[in-house]
Amino acid sequence: MSNIPKAPIVPRQFRIVKISAIQCHHTRPPWSLPKPIAYQDQLCKVKPASICNRKCEVMKSVSPSPVADTIVELNGAQLQTQAFGDPANPPVLLIMGVMSSMLWWPERFCEALAAQGRYVIRYDQRDTGLSTHYPSGKPGYSFSDLSDDAIAILDAYGIEAAHLVGMSMGGFVAQEAALRHPRRVRTLTLISSSPVGVDGLPSSTAAYKEHSAAAESIDWSDLEAIADFLRRDSVMLAGTGHPHDAEAVSVLIARDMNRAPSFVSATNHFMLLSDDKGVTLHASHIEAPVLVIHGTSDPLFPIEHAEALTRVVPNAKLHRIAGGGHEIHDRDIDEIVRVIAGHTLC
Repeated sequence: MSNIPKAPIVPRQFRIVKISAIQCHHTRPPWSLPKPIAYQDQLCKVKPASICNRKCEVMKSVSPSPVADTIVELNGAQLQTQAFGDPANPPVLLIMGVMSSMLWWPERFCEALAAQGRYVIRYDQRDTGLSTHYPSGKPGYSFSDLSDDAIAILDAYGIEAAHLVGMSMGGFVAQEAALRHPRRVRTLTLISSSPVGVDGLPSSTAAYKEHSAAAESIDWSDLEAIADFLRRDSVMLAGTGHPHDAEAVSVLIARDMNRAPSFVSATNHFMLLSDDKGVTLHASHIEAPVLVIHGTSDPLFPIEHAEALTRVVPNAKLHRIAGGGHEIHDRDIDEIVRVIAGHTLC
């Protein structure tokens, strides 16, 4: 494994601003689709410190609540993070997938995992949620920067090593972080993902390919059109084990779009995925213990991707979600939390 760089723990230049989720009284719009420009200028949404200087800077002296928001600033970017539970507990960093803010880690999931004695941190990746956004089609960062962001968050929280949990594209980010910074990763959990550097795996189902091709005809400046596509996408990604909760997903999509100052910027993630991400990296070199959680009915990454992970990674085990799709379904949360809690005991 000499070809895998052993990245030293290097202090980064960052600034953190902690905001009590209970004490900050800035109003947010109701969970309806945002107006393209108007609401952003009228409402403070607790994003950059420059917006919230007068009130939120004061929050740093307030006793932290069980759920606390923290802005991590590094190399010109801001990452919005949120932590659940006791900082004295083993840390778990959650990394979400393409175009998805941290809201796609359900609060019930985060709270249940924290209740298992874990310190749970979720965050908005670049171009999602309240983190830094870039012009559409011009991401000012690389895929490797996303994996470095995960490590920078650990630095900001004063965490030497954490358990990483990645969902879908977040699984690729987590794998790269584990390969490039092995000493910072205690364990990996990969949900609905695929092994880095492994070719020849089955592609998405024909139905999902046909659906995703329709994205090319979407007017990505039309928020209503985007929301409609995302609602249909959630249907296509759903599994067969439980009924699809269209109402809950619609509310989540509206929350996500309402929260982001430039939702269309999230499409920059697709430019990163088209690059030769991790071209010199291979999942077989992952040193950390790996838990693979995968739905047996995943239409985007069929179950063979999970099986390949367990074949390729030396210390990996697979937990199948019967009838699960490319999602974290509310009815599967208890099962998923249980296996992650068991995997992150060390």
